[in-house]
Amino acid sequence: MNILPELINSYKQALYCIDNYKNDTLDLSSVRFFYPTTLTILSPFIKSNKPKEIRFNNRDVLQYFNIVMHDNVNVSKTFIPCIELTKISANYDKEVCRIYDYIQEWSENIYKPLAFVMDELVGNVYQHAKHNNAYVLAQYYPNRRFVEVAIIDDGIGIPNSLRNAHKFVNTINDSDLIIKAIEGYSSKPEEGRAFGLGSSLRIVVERLNGEALVASIKGMIYLNNYNREMLISDTGYIKGTLIGIRIPIHDNADVINVPAEADKRIDLNRYSKLYI
Repeated sequence: MNILPELINSYKQALYCIDNYKNDTLDLSSVRFFYPTTLTILSPFIKSNKPKEIRFNNRDVLQYFNIVMHDNVNVSKTFIPCIELTKISANYDKEVCRIYDYIQEWSENIYKPLAFVMDELVGNVYQHAKHNNAYVLAQYYPNRRFVEVAIIDDGIGIPNSLRNAHKFVNTINDSDLIIKAIEGYSSKPEEGRAFGLGSSLRIVVERLNGEALVASIKGMIYLNNYNREMLISDTGYIKGTLIGIRIPIHDNADVINVPAEADKRIDLNRYSKLYI
């Protein structure tokens, strides 16, 4: 595959900038455009490392960075600014409701399924991640008619969560363990309850005709419904877990019965695997 999806390019762009961090300087001069996935990866890195200098070559990129990272909500209603998910689980409802307020303004057609997905993904952070830092960022692109959402935590990661629960301890590749989590295997001792990630990806990819990227530790899985591809990599590194999704906006889209979809996982056997 010569041309990679933009979600993967955003993931790679952020990792490139982090890999080239030196002398307390984060060089973003190569960035010509920010999507939420890139910025979401950079957010915990910036907070943890506190670079003395962040370099930009593009004024528009600098302006967008400052607006989104500093939560200047009065400037635009097309994005969810970089919302920090604290370690205090009592703040969960407040933080999720704030996200709901934004996405309801973008499209009534996707509000309920996207709200369900956000609830599941944010809930996973609090239940499994054991994080210090976690962030949500989203953008609605009215000209291109899609929404991109990214959520990241710097916790133990999906592969380590399963390994720590003494499941699949001999599985070497982190990408294989991400696939296990999508298929419903959980780090919790109870069986039959881990629908969250698999059902969320099914709604995004198959019911909303979107695309999704899940990266954790060295593993990365990308899914799209257009040509039923699953792109796989074990060459990057995310401390914790990143989930990036893109959903197209269609005015005549079918109304999705979210409760009926909540206990149906995505069937990865229907997707062709390609290692990149």
